[in-house]
Amino acid sequence: MPSTKKKSSFASHVRDEVVQEHAKDQTEYGQNFSELPGGMDGVAQICEAKFDVFKSGNNEGEFYWYCAGSIVEVADTEKHGRYIGDRTSLTIPVCDTTNRSGITTPQSDHVKNIMNEMRKLDIPTDEVATAADLEDLCEVLLEAEPYFRFSTTRSEPTKEFPNPRTWHNWHGRRDLDGYAPPDTNGAVQTEEPSATEEPTEELSLSELAEKADTNDVPSQEELSKLALEAGVTQKDIDEASSWGAVAQMTETGKSSEEETETEDQDEGDEDWSPSKGDVVFYKPKGKRKAISCEVTAVYNGKETCNLKNLDDGSTIYKSVPWDKVSVE
Repeated sequence: MPSTKKKSSFASHVRDEVVQEHAKDQTEYGQNFSELPGGMDGVAQICEAKFDVFKSGNNEGEFYWYCAGSIVEVADTEKHGRYIGDRTSLTIPVCDTTNRSGITTPQSDHVKNIMNEMRKLDIPTDEVATAADLEDLCEVLLEAEPYFRFSTTRSEPTKEFPNPRTWHNWHGRRDLDGYAPPDTNGAVQTEEPSATEEPTEELSLSELAEKADTNDVPSQEELSKLALEAGVTQKDIDEASSWGAVAQMTETGKSSEEETETEDQDEGDEDWSPSKGDVVFYKPKGKRKAISCEVTAVYNGKETCNLKNLDDGSTIYKSVPWDKVSVE
């Protein structure tokens, strides 16, 4: 990995063997601490990453790694919305450290944690061979500006630490492929954003269905809610051939399962189309190779489907075009 800019003295501070020791480690998802209220869950975007030197304290003159993200979304907007734009951050020493109990953490363990955090942000470390390479990754991280999930917890006061501390937990990017932060109306954008921003509650069922079929997430959620209130089951919604079919079931309160099965058979006579429960391969944005997914819903009208990542068992990919999936 070639050097991209003039280096600080950091590269001479860390032995290359220490970096090489952890370059190909398996990624672990842990926590670190700084300041923010506890009980937060949200998404942030990397805005700063650097190696610098402690200016005071027990580790004065030693290097540390600092990485920060600007908060772009919180789960509880009523309670934590005012913190959007603030930072969540990690500070990890790059030297041997000893806590108040006399337990020493070697430099190697700290370097291991730094490289692990980088991998959680989709910055590979397997080709890192020197401390200079590790420093270069800060520039790579800043250029990528990845989004990542985080949460915070608040510690109870103890004799050793009478003042409560807030712990920042960075959970990486494992389920944020294709993520875009909320727009000014609070609705999450998708890869195919709606052409209009009319409130969904002012639209008729047919208008909602038309917008839902363009991958407008708020319209899909609103139509699903209305269908459930009308007595349509979640199974019927998931298996509907299109959002227009969901709107029709909402009006009549009856399932269109037979109609959907007929449409599926007609489509199958012409070209391949996925069916609910199929195992297919899909390559999400930012991934190097395709992953195994289960088809959880099929929308024949738009020729899209919803997928569940079988590797982690939880990530959902919505409105994926049929031509983006394969069976082998």
